[in-house]
Amino acid sequence: MRRALLVFLLFLGVLVSSYFALEAFATAKIKEKLDRRLSKLPYAVSYSDIKYNLASNDLVLYDFTLNGNVFKLYLGKVVVDLPSTFRKKAFPPELHLIIKDGTLSVYFPIFDFLSDSPIRFNLAGGYSFHENQLTGYLSSSLEGIGDFHTEFLLDNLSYTVMERFFEGRTTYRSIVNRAKLDYFKFTFKNRGLVEKFLNYAAKEEGTNVESVKEELKNMVRKGFTDKSIYERIGKPLEEFIDNPKCLSIEVKPKTPVGLKEIEKLLIKKPDILKVIDEFGIELKNCPNGRASSF
Repeated sequence: MRRALLVFLLFLGVLVSSYFALEAFATAKIKEKLDRRLSKLPYAVSYSDIKYNLASNDLVLYDFTLNGNVFKLYLGKVVVDLPSTFRKKAFPPELHLIIKDGTLSVYFPIFDFLSDSPIRFNLAGGYSFHENQLTGYLSSSLEGIGDFHTEFLLDNLSYTVMERFFEGRTTYRSIVNRAKLDYFKFTFKNRGLVEKFLNYAAKEEGTNVESVKEELKNMVRKGFTDKSIYERIGKPLEEFIDNPKCLSIEVKPKTPVGLKEIEKLLIKKPDILKVIDEFGIELKNCPNGRASSF
């Protein structure tokens, strides 16, 4: 009995040590590949540690710093949640990312009203494929700025196509020609950004915040003279200017619209009313000033 127990404990010890050895080996190989990729970036990049968790199949990066000429980005912790089916060298069929304790400093004149101190933020995002569709989301919370949430659905874009793109076997142009937008939503919950902008604009123009608000609302009225467009776009904008809590824009085309067609619309002057109708564009102030997606 004692011998059997000893054999079992030794076997268990071998399994545990093998697991941690494999995990350490995987971490070392991932670190080697990551360092090689980061060395090619045109910025000063560093991080303090990296850890691959074999059991949960996630990758954790600590104290990631990226220094540019006009910005500095720091990410306290980056967690990349990979699917269980992830193949080491393949493009993952789904992925979820969490960033905690991030800070962003911007040194650029146009962002003067934001650059008095580093912007603290958290972020979560991800994507997944379902047959011939790609869905994705991105949520972020910026201290003193606001909360942002984006979600989208693209048709005619399979995992196989995107895998070929990331392997360099197809082009960005072929993706644009193929993919169709089925759904898009962007939500913004104000947590100080609008007030910072209004105060900055008032100071620059030598006036007060209320005058800046009236000027902005006049611009909206002049920009949306068509009554139908004003009701659907202009009026919600005016309401948000008066009471800047939460605003969302939703795009639900009658039929999925190609990214190529959207690209063409951005180049030429489109029929705004026709675009709003065909794309099913809605602009709304969030109920009770809350972004339900967060």
